[in-house]
Amino acid sequence: MSCVSKTETKLMSCSTTGSNNDVSIQNDNCPNPDNMLSGLSSLDEDNIPVQDEIKEDVSGLDSDNEDENYCVVTSDDVKFILTKEEIVLAKLLETANRNYFKKEDMPLPIPSVHSSVMSKIVVYMKYHSKNPIPENNAPDKLTSCSFKENIKCEWDVEFIENTVMGNPETAKENLYSLIKAANYMDIQPLLQLACTKVASMIKGKSLDKIKDIISTEKPYFKDVE
Repeated sequence: MSCVSKTETKLMSCSTTGSNNDVSIQNDNCPNPDNMLSGLSSLDEDNIPVQDEIKEDVSGLDSDNEDENYCVVTSDDVKFILTKEEIVLAKLLETANRNYFKKEDMPLPIPSVHSSVMSKIVVYMKYHSKNPIPENNAPDKLTSCSFKENIKCEWDVEFIENTVMGNPETAKENLYSLIKAANYMDIQPLLQLACTKVASMIKGKSLDKIKDIISTEKPYFKDVE
């Protein structure tokens, strides 16, 4: 589905606590990209694998061409190639574009994001770089305990339910990792989307039930909503 209008999303703070899990989101935790640029000389580009699904060639880092590419490297040393239209969705990368990408022909390290999470974020960025996010896509306050009834963009619902949480055994761990990564990279629409999913999972539930729902030790099934 194509989403048809742009949005100005607000940060939804989300705090979930369960067995072996503690997720706390604060907007001021987003790092200053300038502080991430130290120690770059220690990166050995020849030994960093490139994510094959995204692109294999890194080029145009110093170009003013609209089709120029930008390289980021995750905590497990996997490269991802992003376009100019894609990086503007993440304020961390947009700031780095102004302060770093134009100065150094090197990948930008994202030490707090693993490639397994980044691969999902790239799917989201690629889609929404061409399909603007609807205005008020995720509400500040839930209108229903059903996740899909709270989200305007049907693609976003499928993204969370299937791409992120498709495996019941790892669904909740993947969702919490996505929340932390979206907060770190300052992707506000994605952060609010994922937090809305957590909120819809626990809305109207008892405390004992909430503990089971958010625990990463218990599998996730859609019928818990």
